[in-house]
Amino acid sequence: MSEALATSSTRHAVYLERLKSGEVNQFAAFLQQIDRSIKQRLSSHDLTEFSRTRLERLLAAVDSDLSEIFSKYYDLLDLAEYESEFEVRNLQAALIAGVEAVIPAPAQVRAAALSTPLSVRGPDGGQLIEPFIKDWTNSERKRVTGAIRQGFFEGQTTFQIFPTALPPVPTCAMTYWQTIAAPAI
Repeated sequence: MSEALATSSTRHAVYLERLKSGEVNQFAAFLQQIDRSIKQRLSSHDLTEFSRTRLERLLAAVDSDLSEIFSKYYDLLDLAEYESEFEVRNLQAALIAGVEAVIPAPAQVRAAALSTPLSVRGPDGGQLIEPFIKDWTNSERKRVTGAIRQGFFEGQTTFQIFPTALPPVPTCAMTYWQTIAAPAI
């Protein structure tokens, strides 16, 4: 391996680590947006005065808010396409004259990214990226609406439900994201 290739690859790895840290920080803001949305929905009414029909409408609205917020989160496949182009350009610069590296088509890159299991250990190891994100967002939506429903059933006030429905961002999904998903970026 040439020194130029090693230097370029090392610089790029540092860049990717910075990108990963930035993504984790953006994810914290994303989780805070979820937190604000749910608090706004719950704070507008006292749940102890709700009928079952009003509760179900509120839960549907909360679920809809969460679904919309989750759908706005970015697409990692753009990064995969960029990475394939970078690697080919980097290799091309190091190859001897007359040898050509070919950039794979975006469809090939997307297919490879979507069919390669996440390289994480634990119960989520081996999952593909799309089902992983879909399962996580669905389970978070169910967790929040379930906590609200349970609080209503137990006669809790809105402010008693908040800690269960909305654990502090750094201790819930943020920690999960940093340890499971961020290393895969």
